[in-house]
Amino acid sequence: MPSASVFVSNVSLNSTGTFTKPSSMTTVDRYEKSKPRATWWLLITSVAVVISGAFPTGYNIGVLNAPQEILLTFCNQTVYAKYDLVMSKTQVNLLWSVIVSSFLIGGMVGSLFAGLLCDKLGRKNAILMVNWFGLVGAVLFAFSQAAASIEMLITARILVGIHGGFATSAVPMYLTEIAPTSLRGPLGVLLPIGMGLGLVVSLTLGLESLLGTEVAWPYLLGLFAVPIAVGSVVLVFCPESPKYLFINKGRTDSALKELCRLRNRRVQELEEDIMEMKNELKENMKSPSWSFIKVLKCHSIRRQLIILCVCHVGNQMSGINAVFYYSTGIFSSAGMSKEESQYASIGAGLTNFITGIVAAVLVSKFGRRKLLLTSTVLTMLCLLGMIGSFIFMTIASFVPYIAIILLLLYVLVFGIGIGPIPFFIGAELFQPGPKPTAMGIGCTVNWLFNFVVGATFPFVQDILGDYSFSVFVVFLLFFFGFVYVFLPETKDKDIIQLMTYFDNITPNTPAINNVEDVHIIPSAAENSVL
Repeated sequence: MPSASVFVSNVSLNSTGTFTKPSSMTTVDRYEKSKPRATWWLLITSVAVVISGAFPTGYNIGVLNAPQEILLTFCNQTVYAKYDLVMSKTQVNLLWSVIVSSFLIGGMVGSLFAGLLCDKLGRKNAILMVNWFGLVGAVLFAFSQAAASIEMLITARILVGIHGGFATSAVPMYLTEIAPTSLRGPLGVLLPIGMGLGLVVSLTLGLESLLGTEVAWPYLLGLFAVPIAVGSVVLVFCPESPKYLFINKGRTDSALKELCRLRNRRVQELEEDIMEMKNELKENMKSPSWSFIKVLKCHSIRRQLIILCVCHVGNQMSGINAVFYYSTGIFSSAGMSKEESQYASIGAGLTNFITGIVAAVLVSKFGRRKLLLTSTVLTMLCLLGMIGSFIFMTIASFVPYIAIILLLLYVLVFGIGIGPIPFFIGAELFQPGPKPTAMGIGCTVNWLFNFVVGATFPFVQDILGDYSFSVFVVFLLFFFGFVYVFLPETKDKDIIQLMTYFDNITPNTPAINNVEDVHIIPSAAENSVL
């Protein structure tokens, strides 16, 4: 068997400037080539990354909901014991806002530096390093009650926020880089699936019958350390991203060794993956260094960066967090007790999780663009329906139940498009050089608008009342138009095809559903059959 480096050198340039295999390359023809499939190493790596990164992020998003009153009592008692001060209602609310929002601030920091760390340490090693932030945060949570320290609570929230912000950028980047083209969509959706599962688990464990008690709440807040630890141990033995090794580090033999593990094939059977990496390497060599400032200033990727950031804004300005904020009131208006409302909230979270699994199938079948447009329209309709139900809530006894149905439908249609797609679409829009930084910028925008919506929605609610969701409807109208005009379909397209598409369009050219409608450089997959 020829060495990996010799095999790669046999891939040559054609007249269009892309890498192809020469007609004399007969080694590959000896082996039966089949459609890329999920292998054990691909599955193990995906699970390890999800349970150590995505799951804890979702867990920490919802873990404060159920024990909120208990934690407020702890804060009151601690401040009185330490400072002999009885806090007013305004001071208590301000303190609680600091505890909650510190997670979002940490998320912005973590996502902002995700690209730098992933480029310096590698995708896998960066994830392993930042997992320590989550573990330290969990320890601080666990001992905050014994130490009677609100400062430990806030510090822990910042640390787990950094871990979560980093995960929302690094996890989909890593998963889409190790996945074959046909599985990029399903693996990209694993981030929101893992976050959805973490949210459901935290809401469930927060019930008073489980860990939502005055004695057990520190264990509730710190329990996510278990999946981080287990996932990190497994991840140590998993492959690094072959694209990172091949393109960023120039370690050809190591990249092909990891690629063989991930695909469970010999190097001679991987000419399509190799040609794709070589084409991306050629493109990356045009500008090998990508700083944060350069990504922001670079004209050639500005359109993609704007698309990515607007998609992340759409994720938050769809009103998902405001809807969950409203959910308790909706359930209570239907006559549910506090405990029943908690179970209903768990049901909404479970709907979100199940929808994520469905989305993994839908993104491969229908594509990203069509699914995002469909999800946007259906989300607007659900929001309009909820506005109507709020207006007529007291007219008839059945109206609150209509509101509950619309809320669950909203969670469902959000989860098939607007929820998952912004988190992995960046991995398909950018070449390897600017990709980590660009995805980090996109996730930072997401966390920023998460903070903005959370901070401003109570005031919007005071001003607009039952019409509060109309703000999100108006934005989604804009978002639909933006996606329709500017976002091309990225399903089954390699980065060379997409870059050529963006290079060949003018500022006034609308997006198209099929990139092939534009004159493009043949992809590695197309060249492999020449």
